[in-house]
Amino acid sequence: MAIIDYVRKAKEKAGSQKKLARALGVTPTAISFVLNGSLVPGEDLLMRLADYLGEDPAALFLQVKLEKASVKARPVWKKLLQHLTAATIAGLMVAVLVQLPSPASGSVSPDYVYYVKCLFAAVAFGIPLAFSALFTPRGWGNDTNS
Repeated sequence: MAIIDYVRKAKEKAGSQKKLARALGVTPTAISFVLNGSLVPGEDLLMRLADYLGEDPAALFLQVKLEKASVKARPVWKKLLQHLTAATIAGLMVAVLVQLPSPASGSVSPDYVYYVKCLFAAVAFGIPLAFSALFTPRGWGNDTNS
């Protein structure tokens, strides 16, 4: 998502450009300049914008670098942004797995755990590994429950 899109999203959330400016501690003119592309937000404004939207500030920082980068450097910044996104998703999946009850507790079926592991494989390692897990007896072969 482009920085302008983040600002538009924040403007929608605030209800008006003036309210957004007040929430971010800048003038409405500064918001207008960002929206028309004549001002690139600095780090302080990016931090406040990310906080206002509940977004990861690193994603906004990398997006600014991507937008300001030379044509030759853009693919590198884009790849870094994609890695950040993938790492965030993988982190969320690990958090889900850590909170998952043990099949031994009797509160969740072994099949449920198995399919969550497959979902984790699909997100973290790519679809081919997930499909191989689906068609291998008991997923990763570590489950003793049948």
